[in-house]
This record gives sequence, C-alpha cells and structure tokens, in this order.
Amino acid sequence: MIGSSKLRKLLEDGNPAEIIQIEDKIGSGKNSTIYLNWHYLVNGKKIKKVRFEEDENVEIMAGIPDPNDIDDKRNGYRKGMSPGKLKLQVNNSGNFGVIHRLTAPVLTNKIQELIDNKTIKPKNTNIFGMIDDTYPEDLADPEKAGQPKPEPTFNVKIDFAPYGEKFPIATLRGVPKTMVLNYEKFKLVDDKRKYEPATVGNKILNFDNCHEFLTRTSIMKGGTEMSVDSVSCSMFGIATSWLVSTLIMEHHNPPDFTDDASYSKDALEKFKNPDAEVETADPEVAALANDIDNM
Repeated sequence: MIGSSKLRKLLEDGNPAEIIQIEDKIGSGKNSTIYLNWHYLVNGKKIKKVRFEEDENVEIMAGIPDPNDIDDKRNGYRKGMSPGKLKLQVNNSGNFGVIHRLTAPVLTNKIQELIDNKTIKPKNTNIFGMIDDTYPEDLADPEKAGQPKPEPTFNVKIDFAPYGEKFPIATLRGVPKTMVLNYEKFKLVDDKRKYEPATVGNKILNFDNCHEFLTRTSIMKGGTEMSVDSVSCSMFGIATSWLVSTLIMEHHNPPDFTDDASYSKDALEKFKNPDAEVETADPEVAALANDIDNM
C-alpha cells in the first residue's frame, strides 16, 4: 500500500509509463472474458492499494441507486453482491483524482498495445476509458451531444462479496471486498480512531440497504483505501476501474432540491426532467441532471 500524496508525486515527477505495469499473468472467466492484472511499480515492489491521506476529503457526486427504483438505469451495474458504483469528479477528488487522471491514458495505451501485438485477443476491442469526459452522442441535448464535459467524472466500485477460500492472502478469506466504516462513530484506541462499521438502522450495510448511506454529497474521509481492480475484457468491451476496499464515510443526506429556495422553478424542472425546454435553468443544475441521466 502507498499513500495518495506519495504516489501522486511519483507519477507527476516520474514516468507514469514505467510506474504503471500490466502483469504478464492473464486470467480467464466465463464467456471467454479475459482478466488482466495491473499495478504500480515503486522501488521494485508491486503496489495495488492506495490510501487517502488523513486530511483528504472527497465528495460523492452520485451514490448507490435504490434497488427498488426500476427507472434508474444504474441498477444495471448491480450484480452478485456488488450494488454498483460511486461517481466522483476528477477535479474535486484531491490526490486520488490526480492519480486517476495520470493513470487513465497510460493504462489505456498499454491495453491497446496488447491488442495490437495480439498478446490478447478480446472479442470486443472497444476500450472504455477510466474517465468519462465526453457527453454521449445520443444525449437529448444536441448541443452537448459528443462534447467535452465541464467536469470529467470516474467511477469506483463497491462489492460486498467476500474473498474466496483460496484467496492468496489468508487473513482476507471470507472478508467482504468492501468494508464501509462510519466516520462519526469511533472509539479511541492508543489515541487513534477505530471506526465502527456503517449501519442503516441496526443492520450492517448490504446489497439492499447501502443506498441509504452511500449517498450523493457524502464525504470519503482520510484513511479510505482503494484497490486496483483487474481489467475486464468481455464481449461488451474492455473496462477498468477501482475497487473501494475500505471506505471511511461521513454520511450526508442529499439535498432536496424541491426545498431549496436558491434554485429557480425552471431549474428544478430541468433537474427533474432533463429533456424539458426551459430558458432560465441554472446551468449547474442542468449539468448535474445530464450527468445523473447519463451514468
């Protein structure tokens, strides 16, 4: 594991193409899916986990969807014991945002090289970048369709499935891949905070209730740990992402726009209905509505 400020400096001052490495070992899964492992090479050691600094705070732009909301297309990400992904803004994610920005193009280029030299032969060679910086071509607003986003975003994965019994690190066998801790509930042990697991009511976070805690505007706090996730090459394309391994969360209730007098009536309508034609919609609300509609 490495601290986020140290890794950021290494990437900024060094050569990211030498630090970011895709391993020779290639795994395979169902339906001919290929998995590529990757890591950061620091002083000859493979680093696969990044830890937020104690003063690092990252706000969630979009949380986990309610599984009962059939109209929320983000629920398409919910499978197994993974409830979905958290959306973050690159420019508002501190050290981790910079790390992500510097990593994304290098990793994409290295994957493309493996395809070009036929080291891997995926069924679908379309690479989904780690950063979402462009509006979809089929966006309802034709003026924005295919145009750069003012605020690039990226996703990090939540997964409550436990590590398998054959996982190489014995102490993690049977432990959930993502542990969510409540920043506001802790005990002091040797002058250090020991956080309690996050709960909804009296239940530990799980697939069905986590959307009530992992909400928009909540804050990822210092000590949060991110793990590099394998590159997945499937029939749907090639995807890369991060797995949140330890999440220290300061829960916030998302703002209720209908009760916020600072937003105009037209802006509220635009937020609720991105396809509505309104002249005075607050541009920030409209942009947020488009981002939420196109996750």
